[in-house]
Amino acid sequence: MLESNSSKQIYLILVVIIVVCQIILAIFLLNFMQIVSNWILIIIYVILGYIGLKYFEKNTGFPEIINNEVNSKNRYLIPLIFGLIFGIGAIIFDFINPIKVPQLPFPISITYWIFIGITDEIFWRLFLLTFLIWVISYKLLNGKKQKDVFWGVTIFESIIYIMIQLILFVSFVGPITLLVLIQIIIISGGYIIVACYCYRKGGFLAVIVVRLTQYTVYHIIYGGLTFIL
Repeated sequence: MLESNSSKQIYLILVVIIVVCQIILAIFLLNFMQIVSNWILIIIYVILGYIGLKYFEKNTGFPEIINNEVNSKNRYLIPLIFGLIFGIGAIIFDFINPIKVPQLPFPISITYWIFIGITDEIFWRLFLLTFLIWVISYKLLNGKKQKDVFWGVTIFESIIYIMIQLILFVSFVGPITLLVLIQIIIISGGYIIVACYCYRKGGFLAVIVVRLTQYTVYHIIYGGLTFIL
């Protein structure tokens, strides 16, 4: 019970962070429809995330956000290393790729990418990943083959995320070249697989560490330097 209450408190803190980020972003966006859609997104994601936290996470073998059986290595260190790897990897691809991904100026990039990072993980990992595993493993397979289902859903999420990134790239950046395709498969698709693995081993905080470390290295630090240099 103590661990469950602590997990809810951490989740509430994450929700407060994204709300504060949205308030700051609303001041700079000055786009009414975007501001409204972001608030709707927050409400939906927070509710879905809480359902995942309250029910699906516990019933699919994932550790709670605060779990005494999870050590700091799996919750913080390994995710931090993976975040650095993907962040540096994205920078390397940006150097060798003539088609550059647009970056936001510092310091607004801080609030934007924290907002995107936490809300994405709440939906994709805390809710969708656990929900799909629950439906397939527990409802369709009567609790069998949970490990196989986990990896199957992980690969499915990775493929979907790659497709979304390809669509976004064509819409906002430019054409898909072979190098861009390789970049998205490795950085975006590879990230999803690692994020799901870190979630399984270290809980939801581990996923947040991976994502925010990658975004800090690539979008906030490197992205900010691109405006200076």
